[in-house]
Amino acid sequence: MVSVIPVTQSTLHLFLIPLDSSISALASSAVDHLATFIFVQRKKKKPSESFSKVQAHMQSSMDLVTRLLAALFNLVLFENVGNLWSFSRPLLSLTLINEAGFANYRNEVLAIQPPQNRDHVSEGFKSLMEDVRPSLENKNRDKFTQQLVYFVNDIKKCIVRPPDFV
Repeated sequence: MVSVIPVTQSTLHLFLIPLDSSISALASSAVDHLATFIFVQRKKKKPSESFSKVQAHMQSSMDLVTRLLAALFNLVLFENVGNLWSFSRPLLSLTLINEAGFANYRNEVLAIQPPQNRDHVSEGFKSLMEDVRPSLENKNRDKFTQQLVYFVNDIKKCIVRPPDFV
């Protein structure tokens, strides 16, 4: 059995960079599986022992989920990724397990936008999550994916890249 405990943000982040779409899709899938596991276990009355180990690891690197969420959003907003579907899955699951991280990311992106773009970008973030429920059911995932495609295509027209974006 493969352990997820040694996986770090930097390890997965390296594979999310879209040099090879099949590798980034696999890395996205790994991130989604981890975030889905956390989401599902948090809802259980008696989470598994594995969840306790994952939680302990997450406590030691508190910003792991936030950095993965930001890395994925940075990729879809500021790079030309071919398949948004493969990135939409982990983006939804990471957003649902870290709503504060999503809000912080949105606020940081809005803060660097020129005043004339802020309202449009803010509305884009609102519409991204409109009618998306706190669920990882396929219907909800599909809704989020459709909205992500629209959001990215619309926002890329005016969004300003962070100055420290690599």
